[in-house]
Amino acid sequence: MGDFTIGTKSVITQSGSDEPVIASTVTGSPALGLSNATFPVGHVVGYSRGVAAGATTGNYVTLANGTYHLLLMCNQGSADEAIIEHWTAVVTGGNSVALTEEAAWSGAFSVTSSTNTIRVETTSTDYDHPCMIVFQA
Repeated sequence: MGDFTIGTKSVITQSGSDEPVIASTVTGSPALGLSNATFPVGHVVGYSRGVAAGATTGNYVTLANGTYHLLLMCNQGSADEAIIEHWTAVVTGGNSVALTEEAAWSGAFSVTSSTNTIRVETTSTDYDHPCMIVFQA
């Protein structure tokens, strides 16, 4: 993909298959700063998945301070059915994450956290393909 320009100014650049990058010279009124951006309720802010039974999701998801809803899903192989749970994560200024199971009937998941990051893993090899979608609360 090529670069996105307005007039003679680059706004977004991309090299090969690399992720697109917003140019550092982009400004706004008031000043543009996505590091402290507040996204609308329900906005997806993270996603991670695993591919094997009893596996953790691929990556930790990094979160800014705030409250998030976690939608956790996996397949229960022996019953060939989907398992879905809802958790809440609250990230505070001390880089800590408080996790609460809101609707977790199966015990299929274990959510771990470390300094503004979270990930999910399944608790049994009968549960496979874990997936975590993180929404702004």
